[in-house]
Amino acid sequence: MDQASQKGIIYIDGSGPTYATATTFQESLLAAGAGITLVDSVAASKSSQDPPMGFALIRPPGHHAIPKGPMGFCVLEMWPLQLVMPNVYMD
Repeated sequence: MDQASQKGIIYIDGSGPTYATATTFQESLLAAGAGITLVDSVAASKSSQDPPMGFALIRPPGHHAIPKGPMGFCVLEMWPLQLVMPNVYMD
């Protein structure tokens, strides 16, 4: 990501085309935080008749990234963060 800040845009080696700009890492963290907030909100919902639902339209999405690194335009693998992090705070 340091290279992206200096050069403006870089190609990240990995499986599939993934590019990064100077703000990609910060945007990825914001997207992950939005997903975690959504999961927290749904989990905290006290709806009795209808099951709680949520949808996060975020960029970068993160659904193609793999544990070893970025893939397919996705920098961070979001779903593990969104499933694990809320449980850390729900005691």
